[in-house]
Amino acid sequence: MDRTKFSTIAHRDHLFANPLGEAKVDHLLGLLDLEAGAPVLDVGCGNAELLIRLIKRFDIIGVGVDPNGAMLDRARERAAGLVIAGRLILHERTIDGFVPEQPLAAALCVGSSHAYGGYAETLAALSRIVRPGGLIMVGEGYWKRDPDPGYLELLGATPDELTSHAGNVERARSLGLTPLYSAVSSDDDWDHYEGLYCRAMQRYLAANPDDPDGAEFAAHSSRWYDGYLRWGRDTLGFGLYLFRVAGEPVAGGR
Repeated sequence: MDRTKFSTIAHRDHLFANPLGEAKVDHLLGLLDLEAGAPVLDVGCGNAELLIRLIKRFDIIGVGVDPNGAMLDRARERAAGLVIAGRLILHERTIDGFVPEQPLAAALCVGSSHAYGGYAETLAALSRIVRPGGLIMVGEGYWKRDPDPGYLELLGATPDELTSHAGNVERARSLGLTPLYSAVSSDDDWDHYEGLYCRAMQRYLAANPDDPDGAEFAAHSSRWYDGYLRWGRDTLGFGLYLFRVAGEPVAGGR
């Protein structure tokens, strides 16, 4: 299955490609308290909604990296008229080999830790490119309870692939990061996210009955939503975590 195409279609109605409510996201972004002109990276930025909001709020320089060109096109459309030209810089590529032009004030990776190969790897990689005293915001899944074998099969995951909410914080602490704040998705957040995900795909299939991928997409969408209702809603959590990198902030930083 073309997972990039499927994900692009299924996320077409989402502000954020993760199960967090808008008010909760805005609150977390406000806690970054960035100075104007501060360089901020978002790995797996998708439609760059997080960066656009940070630019509007703090006048930062937002750098987004994502291999999905269709999502970056949405980002450019969204940014037009909302942010000053030059404030949002987008790179259509994977994160492998990407080096920021300068040490970052903050780095984000929300729901995209697979870009680095996992959660711990993401924390370690971002710690190396964020300046001393800078900030890291990561969104990551966690188990609310032991996952059913059927759910693991649906996800293509293993039991040790995720830990608990507290475990996500402890992993960061073990890497020398200082936990500052965290928030988790509510049941309503998850219902909204998965509902829009299912609805967008079903509407696309109805409008495009001749798509050669249609039958495969329809089967996968049904399995996924059924799996969410049967197992996922009570099993999979999602947390947004804010950490500080070790060291004294550079002059002019907050």
